Amino acid sequence: MIEKENKNPNKRKKSLLKIGMASVIITCVVGTASSFVFAKEIKVTVDDKERVLSGGMFQNVGEVLENNGIELGDQYTVNVDTNSVLFTVDNIEVKSKASGELSFDGKTIIYQTEAKTVGDLLKEYRIELSDLDRVEPGQSTALEDVEEVKVIRVEVAELPSRQVITYTTQNKDNPEMEAGKSKVVQVGVDGESSQVERVLYENGVEVKREVIYDEIVTA
Repeated sequence: MIEKENKNPNKRKKSLLKIGMASVIITCVVGTASSFVFAKEIKVTVDDKERVLSGGMFQNVGEVLENNGIELGDQYTVNVDTNSVLFTVDNIEVKSKASGELSFDGKTIIYQTEAKTVGDLLKEYRIELSDLDRVEPGQSTALEDVEEVKVIRVEVAELPSRQVITYTTQNKDNPEMEAGKSKVVQVGVDGESSQVERVLYENGVEVKREVIYDEIVTA
């Protein structure tokens, strides 16, 4: 009986050792399998250049981009919420925001925007145009092709006025008069005309003036 009791502890140690080794192997296999199961590859387009990135399915988009060397600043826009979990996203598009100068109403600002066209930019800054106002370049122009946008305020004024018409002197030869002498036959009188001028202003500066009405009222 004493000998049997001495052998049992050795058997138990061997059994425990085998169980421990098996546990380690199982843990390694499960861990490796999990890394494949919970990883995801996703197509990322950065300014029209495609890349395929890999990240954990339960990582958020911002972390995946940062881990792959893509740092987002205020000058970029992303088509998905960067806090979204990766497994809920099919593709990621990162684009640089359009930037440039916008001049309007006597001031110039630097813009960075997600707007696609000049018209969208005006809406973003709540800039309204009257029927005569214009913007350069046109509202349908893509902002990615533009460095400067100018809003031109146009005004037209019609200005009435009266103009003095100075009389002219006409000389006529009279063979019956002595040489060197002259005689006033009719006294000249200055006349007056009524005019209306149309004046075109752009951003408060006169750029064109034309007479649209002209009539002699006295002669």
